[in-house]
Amino acid sequence: MKYNQTAKSDMDNYRGYIWMAIKELDPGLVTNVTENLTTSFSPELFTWLKPSFNYSAGYRWNFDRANDMANIGVQFRFTSNISISPQQFLNWCINPLSQKEAPVPEGGKEAVQMIIPKRRKNPKKKAILF
Repeated sequence: MKYNQTAKSDMDNYRGYIWMAIKELDPGLVTNVTENLTTSFSPELFTWLKPSFNYSAGYRWNFDRANDMANIGVQFRFTSNISISPQQFLNWCINPLSQKEAPVPEGGKEAVQMIIPKRRKNPKKKAILF
């Protein structure tokens, strides 16, 4: 989430008396105010489905001293996007249990072969005949 606010003021009343404005914490006559809010949400529901949602809102207030009036503007925007990977979707439909990815140790395939013991025939065992 991101929020931003800016304001402009007219300090005509304090020309030459800036310390007085600071002392009284008076910004003068506010002539412009702008506010913006932006937020987004992108959940990963599946490896093949990734939606995203974006919302932004803006507010603008501008005072016109010459005409003694204000202009106000508001803007809202909502967008959404869905990303689908057909290849991963088909893999998920055909083999849903294999989608759980196990971590592969460093060293790649050779390291995996070292972790998984191979089945060996025991030469010391002999068949018993009746």
